Amino acid sequence: MGARFALPPNIDLDHAGLTPEGLAVAKAYQRYGGYVVDMAYRTTSIAMLGDWNDAQLSNLSRDAKWIRSHLVMITTER
Repeated sequence: MGARFALPPNIDLDHAGLTPEGLAVAKAYQRYGGYVVDMAYRTTSIAMLGDWNDAQLSNLSRDAKWIRSHLVMITTER
């Protein structure tokens, strides 16, 4: 836990076939990265604000597998 992950900057997200919801999350991972905060099996937690409908949540759930499979661990060399 505590490891930082991001999508590499060389991935062209606009041509990855993601839904608008998944694309928004993927761009955030590419720009800011994210941290592992839970080691439970097969869980994904995404904090969000606003009103989401079932179709949007379904899109995000579909895209989560693609996003996870392209994340790389960020290390800091000293």
